[in-house]
Amino acid sequence: WARKVNRLAIYDYWAITDWSNDLPELPPLRLVDARIKRWKECSVEAAMLQSTAAIGAVGPSLYIAAKLLWDPSLDARALLEEFCRDAFGSAAPPMRRMIARWDEGFLPSDHEIALSFRDARDALNLADDPAIEHRILDYAKYVHYLRLWHEYRSTKGGSPDRLAAAQRLIEHL
Repeated sequence: WARKVNRLAIYDYWAITDWSNDLPELPPLRLVDARIKRWKECSVEAAMLQSTAAIGAVGPSLYIAAKLLWDPSLDARALLEEFCRDAFGSAAPPMRRMIARWDEGFLPSDHEIALSFRDARDALNLADDPAIEHRILDYAKYVHYLRLWHEYRSTKGGSPDRLAAAQRLIEHL
């Protein structure tokens, strides 16, 4: 296409709600980095990404993608550090731990959800700014959504337990 047109843009799908159920299922940072570098090699000048609005599912990856689209020579891992530092300040270490674990492949399980709640709790204990505390609480609410979604998906279809789990999930949303 770059030989056929003067300007090239791309439209890509990342974590569409209907496909991802708002779980943290974006491409790992290494693939985001490689994808954007490849787009630039192919003379792509602009990108539009369709995705969920769930910040827990897409926030860090979209932040990193935006930075890499401006300058593909940047390091994705360093950008994740920047995101965590700027968004969470003194509470960055446990939030980075959670986001990095999700980046390695999120698996909705009791164990993962418990680790994520631990990370959010540890971050809240370190927060020293109301704005940072608010951002961490947003993530904690997102982890609560993940728990409710997992409980819903883990119950037998058509059962009273599934109906009750669906009701709790809808009320949270």
